[in-house]
Amino acid sequence: MGQQLQKLRKMNNTEDEGIETSLDMDWVTSLEKKVSDTKFRARNREPTIYRVPYILKMVDLEAFAPLIVSLGPYNLDKGHLKSMNQLKWKYLKFVLEELNPRMVLEDYLIRFKDLETQARVAYSEEVEIAATVFLK
Repeated sequence: MGQQLQKLRKMNNTEDEGIETSLDMDWVTSLEKKVSDTKFRARNREPTIYRVPYILKMVDLEAFAPLIVSLGPYNLDKGHLKSMNQLKWKYLKFVLEELNPRMVLEDYLIRFKDLETQARVAYSEEVEIAATVFLK
């Protein structure tokens, strides 16, 4: 194929006269490769968590930023949210000791680990953090 141009003939639906269009086959091949290399994950109507697009953040950066508490991996490094982590641990202790004392932390962690793949797929992009950090 190389740099050759392939001529495609398309018929105009209304007038039945031919219109010639040239396509650079290297360009077509590069687009086909891009499509082929693109990862696609079927979702089966599962909820998906998207990162806020940069263009929306430009309108009002604080409109999309968590102010008090954050769940999930997107805002792990935000210092102003770390003060709520202590409260998260208190609620976990309450769940373990008061709500269901028959289950211990290990029981919950086993269940969370079983759901990890499903939780990661809910995000629109790959979450590249260790399982221990993600589950925590």
